[in-house]
Amino acid sequence: MDEDDRRVRRTRAQLRAAALRLLDDGADRLTMASIAAAADVNRSTVHQHYASVDDLICDALSGRIGEIAGALTECPFAEDRSRAPRQLVALFAAVADAEPTLAKLGPSAAARVHDQLAETLSEVLAVRFRSGQRPPGFDRVRPDLHARYVAAGVIALARHRDPAETPGRLAGQAWRLIRGPG
Repeated sequence: MDEDDRRVRRTRAQLRAAALRLLDDGADRLTMASIAAAADVNRSTVHQHYASVDDLICDALSGRIGEIAGALTECPFAEDRSRAPRQLVALFAAVADAEPTLAKLGPSAAARVHDQLAETLSEVLAVRFRSGQRPPGFDRVRPDLHARYVAAGVIALARHRDPAETPGRLAGQAWRLIRGPG
């Protein structure tokens, strides 16, 4: 591995960590200058690695997005159960926990993060669904199409939820939609 590659990865990790710290610490608005200061680098260094603050934020949040989507890797979609599985409740809880951070993003970054989450969820679900781990009654629907549909529905529920709704209640509604009439 080339020293330049290690340096690039190290600098990007430093910038991502600084952006996440600023978001977690309550920064109202992130700028290239504020991230550079938090990462203890020159502003030009930030510009060398990222074209925009949105690009940096999306890259920084990608790990958290993976963790949120990962909640579904063990979800028992193929089981016949009336209550939402704990994995689905965990997904909605993780999205609710991320909401204060997401609320600080500009419209462009927020849309990109939600799209990134939908895509990551879709990928996780497609793997599960292709292996036969999906709700019964959908055999005539391609697994990847079914995964995209479920991911989009989960994201829509999470984004447009009533703030008074608990993750458990949202998961219950999502479970009924995922399982279909039955």
